[in-house]
Amino acid sequence: MTLTTQDFCELFPKITEHTNNDEVGALLRLLKFESFDENEHIIKDNQKNDTLYFVMEGKLNSYIEDNERKITIGTIHPGEYIGEVSMLDGEPSTSSVITETPCTLYSLSRSSFKELEKEYPVISGKLLRSISSLLTNRLRSSDKLLFDGLASQKESYTEQKDDSIDSTRDWFVKIYHRLHHH
Repeated sequence: MTLTTQDFCELFPKITEHTNNDEVGALLRLLKFESFDENEHIIKDNQKNDTLYFVMEGKLNSYIEDNERKITIGTIHPGEYIGEVSMLDGEPSTSSVITETPCTLYSLSRSSFKELEKEYPVISGKLLRSISSLLTNRLRSSDKLLFDGLASQKESYTEQKDDSIDSTRDWFVKIYHRLHHH
């Protein structure tokens, strides 16, 4: 499948707005076409991944799993990307991603991204801003959920004294502190 500048720009407007065809073309030249069938793992939780995947076609599911428990995080559609955290920091993945339908993805390795940064800082900057916006939105949502959880724990705490409430509240506080590095 040949990826055109127009196709990429339509699916990823936040990355490509205010860029020229040469800058977008530079990014596209670094992307690698990848095709996956239904029920194939793209990324596995806690495994090394240094690749950002742009979803062009298909539907994927993200989840975390531990000791036979599986928590679905969400569905990923065309125009979204996966692997952004590990591509940026080089650490193991924070979740697993599996295809729900056959998928067409384009991948950008960490080393290719570094090339892009040197040669075409405008498009790499746009990509970084897009990823930063996504991660900031996730942080804000998580913050709100944790604060709401802490508030509900405080209400429960005033109604009854229970060790499980104390441990749950402590857990919420630890996560909140970790998110804010306090």
